[in-house]
Amino acid sequence: MALITFSSISLLTTSLYFFSKPESLDAKTTDRTIWGHWGKPTAEFNWCEKDYPEGWWYVAEPWNTLSSLLYCAVAGLAYTQNREHLSPPLLLILLFIALIGLGSAMFHGSLLYSTQLLDEIPMSYLVFSAAHLLYSRGKNPPDNFFRRSMPYAVFFVATTMTAALWTVEDGWMYEVTRGFLTLSFTGCFIFIFCVGAKLAEEVETAGGNRDDVTFLFELAFWSFVIAIMCWIIDIMCCTHLHYLPYSFPYPHLHALGWHGFSSFGLYFIFLTLAVHDCRVTRNLNVKVKFNQHSRFSLPVIELLKSKTK
Repeated sequence: MALITFSSISLLTTSLYFFSKPESLDAKTTDRTIWGHWGKPTAEFNWCEKDYPEGWWYVAEPWNTLSSLLYCAVAGLAYTQNREHLSPPLLLILLFIALIGLGSAMFHGSLLYSTQLLDEIPMSYLVFSAAHLLYSRGKNPPDNFFRRSMPYAVFFVATTMTAALWTVEDGWMYEVTRGFLTLSFTGCFIFIFCVGAKLAEEVETAGGNRDDVTFLFELAFWSFVIAIMCWIIDIMCCTHLHYLPYSFPYPHLHALGWHGFSSFGLYFIFLTLAVHDCRVTRNLNVKVKFNQHSRFSLPVIELLKSKTK
């Protein structure tokens, strides 16, 4: 189900983002002549929210900018509520989630190409690191040369891609790099959810609670389905969303739908990975519970005892 769902959705999102970008998304072809503090956009994308509304001279897209900080909040919550049980790879994933929030806020606030990269590159790092964690799961230390060399290969690819994006802005090299960025992100995203669907069985085999992981994964799955659908509708129906019947206001599907649901989806899939890492890779006996001391009652990891027998 995960494979079919996200593969089908990705055909549309990849086309909208890279192969057949709608004219409404092109930040460089707008007819607007008066801009705010950051000037005319140099980024490749300008989302559906109206730019520089009255009173927002320094922020191009206020709703999208403020909602981007949800990723920072989610990373902070995941760390503070579960830090005692997190391994270095999981901490690295949280760092990338926080960087996505900061980069996304700067991108939506300025609509500049340099800040667009600060949004896109951490996203690629995030899926690379999560995909590698899942590929090497349960193998600590790695059991063959290919697994041992994989972190260095990932680092090399990520570094090369980043250098190319920052130094090349047109021509075939630029198109190849952006194509790799888009397709590698899509491939890793699908891989994460396809493998994630198997984690409950592996946790149960290791003596853990299958229902904990199933619950978290299903929350992550449906959060991302809703988030991606909001992202698509906001792009394809932008004109209509600004002129809804009965004077309904623009619903801000990118800010509230994409940023909102994907941030919580990241929290849930992160906990899914964390429970598996604790139970299978590090042999820690953990369970998932709702933190009664948290105002938002988000699920957290609880250590039952230090080691299993």
